[in-house]
Amino acid sequence: MGEEQKLRTAWAAKLPEYVPRWYNARLGTWHNNQYAELAKVLMRYADLIYMQSDVMEIVEFKVKPSPGAFGQLRLYHSLFTKTVEFKPYWNYPVKLRLVVPFNDVEVRALCESSGVTFEVFDLPP
Repeated sequence: MGEEQKLRTAWAAKLPEYVPRWYNARLGTWHNNQYAELAKVLMRYADLIYMQSDVMEIVEFKVKPSPGAFGQLRLYHSLFTKTVEFKPYWNYPVKLRLVVPFNDVEVRALCESSGVTFEVFDLPP
């Protein structure tokens, strides 16, 4: 199991069992069925999406904080409302969260200035 997967597994374990969740959730659309298999490779995948208290939360886990993770989350937010599988949830508020094992002041500031939750969560041994 990779480090990011360990981080995701440990963090998700704190969610109540009844909370609906989707791991490696495919986001976006593909309009040409001829290339459906290729689409599986080209689509974007959020590490975790879950719903709690009528709010959808998209979570990205990174072993090393980076501005790129912030960009991924912004893209996932945009794609969420275009993903047919999530159509029943399109009208729900969406929150974004970046989970990392250590603080990065610059990435935290970037996230917090845009309403993205930046969370430090210890990487399990």
